[in-house]
Amino acid sequence: MGVCEGVFAELPESVYNERMNPSELRTATRRKRLAHGWLWLLLGLLFTLAFYRSAHHPALADQFQNAKTAYREGKLDVVLIAAETFQGLELYLPHAHLLDGMLLLQREHLPQALAEFRLAREHQDTRVLAHVLAGETLYKMKKFGEAQQYLKKAIVLEPKQLEARRLLAAIHYNIGAMNQAVAELEEIARLAPSDPRPHRLLGLIQKDFENYEQAIVCYQESLRRDPNQAERFPLRVELAECHLKELHYRGVLATLKQVPASANTLWLQAVCHHAQQDTQTAHRLIKKSLKLNPEHLGAQQLQAIMALEADDVPRAVSVLEQALQQHPKEFELHYHLARAYQRLGQQAKAENHQQKMEQLRTLRKQFTQLHEQAMREPNNAELRYQLGLAAMQLDRNDLAQDWFTAAVAMDAQHQAARKALRKLLMFP
Repeated sequence: MGVCEGVFAELPESVYNERMNPSELRTATRRKRLAHGWLWLLLGLLFTLAFYRSAHHPALADQFQNAKTAYREGKLDVVLIAAETFQGLELYLPHAHLLDGMLLLQREHLPQALAEFRLAREHQDTRVLAHVLAGETLYKMKKFGEAQQYLKKAIVLEPKQLEARRLLAAIHYNIGAMNQAVAELEEIARLAPSDPRPHRLLGLIQKDFENYEQAIVCYQESLRRDPNQAERFPLRVELAECHLKELHYRGVLATLKQVPASANTLWLQAVCHHAQQDTQTAHRLIKKSLKLNPEHLGAQQLQAIMALEADDVPRAVSVLEQALQQHPKEFELHYHLARAYQRLGQQAKAENHQQKMEQLRTLRKQFTQLHEQAMREPNNAELRYQLGLAAMQLDRNDLAQDWFTAAVAMDAQHQAARKALRKLLMFP
């Protein structure tokens, strides 16, 4: 007789009558009821275990991992199939929400994607990626404050979460919080020693603040990590510009050897040859540069400078006046025109351009000071608004739009910034 049979077999009536007194009979009845209770509990546990195993089959876990990989590779059909598979499984609903959010994010349906990611942020399998992608969605929506909250939570859950750190660095960079951006980028560079991107952006930050020697170090490290990276050509141009600021003419020419010719690269090379007294080569390169882009500011200036050196002042004035029509807020053009008109004996025009040069140089200095202050005050929306106004005065509407956007992202009630941003978007 099996164990279960021995426990649950019915006792013959005679046993109750002949061998058990009332107390013993009550005890036996309780035992039988208890045994029946244990049986139903055991059956319930077995049923639950069977359901759990079916819902957490290794094949489903593999499908979820494959869907995440496919998303990074842009294979949205694989993500869609997985999302549809998980829709009917209650224990995989957070996974389905995460995958649905991915599909919506790729289609730029940002509010809907955010709603899906929020439904996936509690499950242990989905919470890290849900926070990262919610942060990315909010970043695209220009809601930088909320985005930072999600991304920081992702890093708390997984300190080595590189994508969250990259997005945080981008947000800090966009709002002018450069100290925080630098700290985040340095941590990414430490965690991902083969990734060239952190040092590329570190170089750009240092370049923006005229720390050219440090920028050179950063750019060179980026190229050391990956000489064939996708952004190698613009990176090399930025590196060459830093070399030029430091008067490293050989460094400029060596860096640009591996870069396709453009109006900008030809001008950079021309500047080096001009500085090395190779006027003939400089003239040839400037001619090529202006053929590719007749409005290239640097090439126009160098052409005027060489005309002044050749004592062809009328030619220099003609070139500078034409450049001024295209770049009216460039103080260096006014500087050269003031000197040219002075040599022609046209004192009134010389003084006029001298005055404009000083005004624009002062405005440029104020812009730089505001930028440095913004670094120290990463949450000051008013500072970003003032930077936007200064950028507009310098005819840099692209920068103005970035600063007004940052101001609104920090303070949605900043009406002046919202109004200025709307105006720029309507009339760029």
